[in-house]
Amino acid sequence: MAYPLGGTTRQFHCRLCNTEQLLLRTGVKNHFAFGNALTAAWSPKKNYVFESIQDGPQTTEHRIWQQFLRAHRLGLLKLEHSARTEQQFANSDSKKPSRVRLMGFWPLNT
Repeated sequence: MAYPLGGTTRQFHCRLCNTEQLLLRTGVKNHFAFGNALTAAWSPKKNYVFESIQDGPQTTEHRIWQQFLRAHRLGLLKLEHSARTEQQFANSDSKKPSRVRLMGFWPLNT
């Protein structure tokens, strides 16, 4: 069982005082079989309107997501599949996007 913590920031200018968004993600990851993992996480997101005169965020959004990861090899090619569902809550609006990803890694020094 792992406890991942990640974050991103989005800036449209070089000045640090003009940060539009800071997104921290906390979660729990469980590797339950060889090459398989489940992750569940939550992240609060405060949204600011770019160049707004307000000091605080205009909306606060909460995101809850679940993800299944599967990694395996085909010869030298390493494949990684992931499927993710999210629940996004902002004010009285809610969304439920889903994502599927397939990544391949080929070593350069074969």
